[in-house]
Amino acid sequence: MSRFNFDEIVNRKGTDSIKWDHLESHFGRDDLLPLWVADMDFKSPPEITEAMLKVAQHGLYGYVLPRDDYFNAVIGWMDRRFDWRIERDWILTVPGIVPAIGLAVNTFTKPGEKVIVQQPVYHPFMNVVKEAERKVLNNTLLETEDGYKINFKQLEDMASDPETKMMILCSPHNPVGRVWASDELAQIVEICEKHDVLIVSDEIHQDLIHKGHIHVPTAKLASENARIITCTAPSKTFNVAGIFASNIIISNSEVREEFKACLDKAHLMPTAFTIQGVIAAYNYGEPWLEALLGYLEDNIDFVEEYLEKELPRVKFRKPDATFLLWLDFRDYGLSSKELERLIKDEALVALNKGWMFGREGAGHMRLNIGCPRDILKEALDRIRDVFLALD
Repeated sequence: MSRFNFDEIVNRKGTDSIKWDHLESHFGRDDLLPLWVADMDFKSPPEITEAMLKVAQHGLYGYVLPRDDYFNAVIGWMDRRFDWRIERDWILTVPGIVPAIGLAVNTFTKPGEKVIVQQPVYHPFMNVVKEAERKVLNNTLLETEDGYKINFKQLEDMASDPETKMMILCSPHNPVGRVWASDELAQIVEICEKHDVLIVSDEIHQDLIHKGHIHVPTAKLASENARIITCTAPSKTFNVAGIFASNIIISNSEVREEFKACLDKAHLMPTAFTIQGVIAAYNYGEPWLEALLGYLEDNIDFVEEYLEKELPRVKFRKPDATFLLWLDFRDYGLSSKELERLIKDEALVALNKGWMFGREGAGHMRLNIGCPRDILKEALDRIRDVFLALD
């Protein structure tokens, strides 16, 4: 039996949680059961809490920079978990992956140039590109009976455009849950290297891999000089998004120095909580993570069995990774607005709207199962009670 209690319901109201305390500003009402924002409702590993308490008890919160113990923790994690041997000089710290992607877009592309994404995909990818006045190219994922696939012919055509300078890759993929196979990643690398397209690989969910699947870092399949920026973080893994820690790994010295110059101009620095949280997570968090993965897989099985029995018209494919499920409501023939209204105003549940991830997401909703099973069941019961009336 696990020594970690993932069934514990922790009251997050009144903690300034976006997920729980800011429903009104996002959904127009605050009486919803929230299973939307991609953070979990589980307490982080106790070793992280202990590290944070030590920082707080010290009583001085001045400027800090990471030292050897920080970089060694990151290097050790990548080696143990992915058999990827990285060097200290390759690691740059940024307070968050989305800011890092935004910096990369502004550093390596110019206004009017093109950036490839693969919709349906994490919507901030499109936002940072458009906000920088660059053009989004959508290498639409192919929906097949065997799951989502990459349209490599279209990717090659897009990459061959001289105005295409970057590809933002989501690996593992949010929201469809794919763990890309080595041959798929190798083909992406080959196409982008051939056409001198820089790859920004968001691998924030790299640790949340379910049984039967293996995550391979994109850059591991390329040469050290490949133009690849790998974005990693402990935030999803250990439920520490609020400490704003990410490690951007760049082996190509030219790309790294150019990115670092832009980073330095932004004057972005970590906090003592960031540094000690990362060290504790990567040095001591593996037992907690292994227990978490078991609980998440049981939650996924629970949703599968529940939908088969109670809501067979709602489809989903078990994800290879993440704590996010991509629910397909298209069998009901509802418009996006009506689907959202039923979930929000009738079921009183907050989910992420499928169309936010691209037009391919119409008819879908994203469900966060990173919560105690009682909360998950309550949300599903509410949705069932509304949609049974449509049968």
